[in-house]
Amino acid sequence: MSIVNLGKRIFTHFCQQGIADRANFLKNVAVAGWALSSLAQTCAIIFNDKIPSKEKKFLIPQEIIDGIANVTLFWFISSKATDFGKKLILNKRILPKSIAKLTENFKVPKGSISEMKSAFIKHIKKVGTSFDVKTADDAIEGMGVLTGIVGAILSNNICTPLIRNKLASVVQKKELIKERHVNLNPNYGNLDYKKYKFDNLTAPSKTVTFKGLYNNPSIKI
Repeated sequence: MSIVNLGKRIFTHFCQQGIADRANFLKNVAVAGWALSSLAQTCAIIFNDKIPSKEKKFLIPQEIIDGIANVTLFWFISSKATDFGKKLILNKRILPKSIAKLTENFKVPKGSISEMKSAFIKHIKKVGTSFDVKTADDAIEGMGVLTGIVGAILSNNICTPLIRNKLASVVQKKELIKERHVNLNPNYGNLDYKKYKFDNLTAPSKTVTFKGLYNNPSIKI
């Protein structure tokens, strides 16, 4: 199978999935967008020579954490919101009038969303018309899209910023501790008096070197 044919099959399957389950299709496209966006931002920092390596130590982990938080939280919250909307129809909490009459004595069996939808549509086919089937399918998917969008808004504007900032602060704190540990190493750095100007002081005949004191914040020189 050539790459072109494989690409066509993947694209066709992708489109068929979108037609069959519009709510989840919308969610999956958004998740893919978040993932590609986060990957692009991380690569931009990695390959940017103008950013000092010390800054990259903080920026790269932060971008990775942001990407993971964005993708994971968006997928989880929007999935739950989408399923919630579909269940509002399947459990007959909200129904179009024409469908409500056809499902008065019908109870959807428990199971996954796809199983519940299959049973619901199967019942409509038995007692209604093709127009009723389309109405039921549109109601299920439409409500799923609506609540999914609400979940996406909550995820992007409330939940994701709070959690990703918390995770990023933990990573940055570890990097700061590591950097401070290096700077406080007793064998790190020398202080040569010739590099600094001291008023009213006479330089000794021999270079004075202070090991490990210059970078110790508890000692002032």
